[in-house]
Amino acid sequence: MVVTFAPMTSIATDPSSPSAWKQFQSSYGPQLTPGTYHVEVVSFEKNGAKSFIAADAVVRSPAFTLQVSPTQWSVLGGDILFYQVWYNNSGSGTAGHVWINATLASEVTFVTSSAEGSRTGPTNWTYVNTSVGSHLLLIEVRVRSGIPPETFFRSLVALYWTDEKEYAGQPLSATADVALGGPVVSIVLVPALATIHQRQAFVMTVNLTNSGDSAGTLWVNVSLPSGLSYVSDSSGSLNGTSTPTPGGVNVQLAAMPGAASWSFDIGVRSSAGLLRGTQLNTTANLAYANTHGGLMPTRSASGSVVVIAPLIVNGTIRLGLTIAVPGDVVPMTVEFENVGDEAAPNVWVNLTVDPRYAFVSASMAVTVQGGAIRFRMSSVGRVQTRVFLNVSVAPAAPDAAVLGIMGTIDYTDGLDSPLPRGQFAPVNVTVTAPRFTLDASPALATMEAGTSAVFTVTPANEGTGIAGDVWLNTTLPSDLEYVSDTSDGQRMVLGSDLVWHWQSLGPGPRPFTLVLSARSTTADQSSADVRLQVQYTDTNGNRRADLVATPRVTFVAPMIQLTLLVSQESAPAGTTFFYTLRARNSGTTTARTLWLLDSLSAQLSLFSYTSSVPATGSSTLNWTFRSLRPGEEQAITLFVRIAQDASPGTAIPNEIEAVFTNSEGTVIGYSQSLAVTVTVVEPQSPLPYIIGAVVAGLAPVLFFVYRWSRSRIEQVFLVTKDGILIDHFSRSLVKDQDGDVLSAMLTAVQQFVKDAFRLGQNRALEEMKFGDFLFLVERGQFVYLAVVTAGGKPPGIARKLRRVLNELEAAYGPVFQTWNGEMEHVLGAKDLIRRRLLWERRSPAKPE
Repeated sequence: MVVTFAPMTSIATDPSSPSAWKQFQSSYGPQLTPGTYHVEVVSFEKNGAKSFIAADAVVRSPAFTLQVSPTQWSVLGGDILFYQVWYNNSGSGTAGHVWINATLASEVTFVTSSAEGSRTGPTNWTYVNTSVGSHLLLIEVRVRSGIPPETFFRSLVALYWTDEKEYAGQPLSATADVALGGPVVSIVLVPALATIHQRQAFVMTVNLTNSGDSAGTLWVNVSLPSGLSYVSDSSGSLNGTSTPTPGGVNVQLAAMPGAASWSFDIGVRSSAGLLRGTQLNTTANLAYANTHGGLMPTRSASGSVVVIAPLIVNGTIRLGLTIAVPGDVVPMTVEFENVGDEAAPNVWVNLTVDPRYAFVSASMAVTVQGGAIRFRMSSVGRVQTRVFLNVSVAPAAPDAAVLGIMGTIDYTDGLDSPLPRGQFAPVNVTVTAPRFTLDASPALATMEAGTSAVFTVTPANEGTGIAGDVWLNTTLPSDLEYVSDTSDGQRMVLGSDLVWHWQSLGPGPRPFTLVLSARSTTADQSSADVRLQVQYTDTNGNRRADLVATPRVTFVAPMIQLTLLVSQESAPAGTTFFYTLRARNSGTTTARTLWLLDSLSAQLSLFSYTSSVPATGSSTLNWTFRSLRPGEEQAITLFVRIAQDASPGTAIPNEIEAVFTNSEGTVIGYSQSLAVTVTVVEPQSPLPYIIGAVVAGLAPVLFFVYRWSRSRIEQVFLVTKDGILIDHFSRSLVKDQDGDVLSAMLTAVQQFVKDAFRLGQNRALEEMKFGDFLFLVERGQFVYLAVVTAGGKPPGIARKLRRVLNELEAAYGPVFQTWNGEMEHVLGAKDLIRRRLLWERRSPAKPE
């Protein structure tokens, strides 16, 4: 009970001034039942201080039973009779007062008592401080004479009492019947067993004894409690009849002689599900008559049986570990205690364990099947029982997994009847294990050949356990080389194989940087995978699942493609011809520096070259280009002369080489063109060879000018006598689209003009046919007209060229003589050439 802020009455005050103390009291609630009460009192002062006191109080109370019985059951007039009054104090305290008041039947008169000193009235007795225990009062009476005929008389006794504090208790009363002559039949009910089990059959014997005269008819009505059911009876052996009832059986017997003793059995069966300790009380009520049919005082008897059974309690599973590493052996103790009335003939324990446990051993024979461990015990007495087992955590059990164990216990009573199942409270083991992740960034990387890149590799133990050993392995692809790393693990490098090793690695990440370099020979747009693999164990050496991270590297690089063309494949000694050298960056990054090298044969001498950068060297020419971007091309036209003493039949090879760097300036590559060969032949008339060299140089471009099957002029070049182009006109080529072709054609024309007229200063060049194309050059005083025709030689072409050339020199001779590139001074020349050489046909030429 709790009483909070209850009002308390002041009962005393310290007489000192000022007062040091006060006493208060408080009464609580209804009458208390006997026992010990613990009282705690807490007081709170205004200043916040608290005071506390505790005390125990014992509540005692008497508890009475009252029974009255005569010393004889049948009397006659004038007989002396004693009433035995038993008032038994079975409580915990002394009774302050006990009052016994007897109301005697009119058929008797009071004589005396065994406690005359306590008698306070004719039939009243008062006792003080009646202690715990049994107490007897004898009341002596005499039966009156001359009593009218009757069967029996009844006397009444009442008892009143108070406890030590004079609180009144519950009054009690009892009666006693005495027969006036006739039969006096007593009844006793005796169960054959004092303790039974559920579903057990047993008998109860009804004993009848007649200590008086003969009795007429007797009726015995047996009332069975819930939990017992009637089966049969043996009253037929006394010529009796029985009638089963819903709650028992009624038996009728006849003519019981005086001084006779009869008995018969009643067969019963206990029901299922009776709880241990249940008391089953059976009552047998007797009614009987004298030989004249008069009813005598009724009698009753009772008999009880108690249900007994084993009772298994405190079923507990105790684990030696609550946190375990995979592979650990977990000790387990299964405990229970039989606190019942008898041994349990059979006990079955069924443990259900997580499938990630494996059975190891037990202190007794067990059966293991799947996730169940079972064992059976016999005759388990009233003792505490322990069974010891060992299970191990599966090596592959994941981190933080909760592995449960639960169980049930079944058992039977002495008749092998099943009793309610018991449960074991579930217990758990939490797995602690390493759990790694692996990350490598960047996952997609681009590296230029000859450069280095930094990768961040992060093996991380995200589990709760410690890793025994951790290995990080990789085999670098052939295009990558190891440079360095910042790992705190033990590193081993063997060729392209890298291994890092850690021991006792707890939770948390272990990031480090890994520097790799791309080989200079790595091809542009190739790719490679860097496969990183983590292998690790827990502290018990169990191998955990491997992890893989695979960053992909795409390589970029400049790629130099070289082409080498020669203007003619054969030439006599002393002839000048030219090579066209082209270097193109077909890669995806810039070549910071490009060196083009041409080691000329001893049979050749450098005549001249055209290039955007100067060359160094004599026999080996070296052109150095800076920053050749992707898709960019550099071209060199190299004019050479065959030595005069070169023997006919001599093959003169040539090839060009390139050395280049990546965008950071690191030399990464070398390439070489296909070799071309010029064969020295016997000299002939110089003019056909000169024209042949020019036509050979023009061979790649003549493909573009062959557009018409009839004869016409396709290309016109106006060139100074020094080989400087003044203007160009074309029907088929467009400057912006066909720049490479025009450049090659112009180079050929310039060299043709220079060589041709150096050989013949005072004569005009006529013509040279090459397949369907005709190449013609007309020389003037200050300039030259060079044309390329298709479809044969146009009629009157020589005269037309001469007339046009004369008109041009007549109109612009002084400008041509001192030509400085200012086109505004020769605008009319353009119109003249177009009108006189190109527009005379139906299909006009394309303006440049």
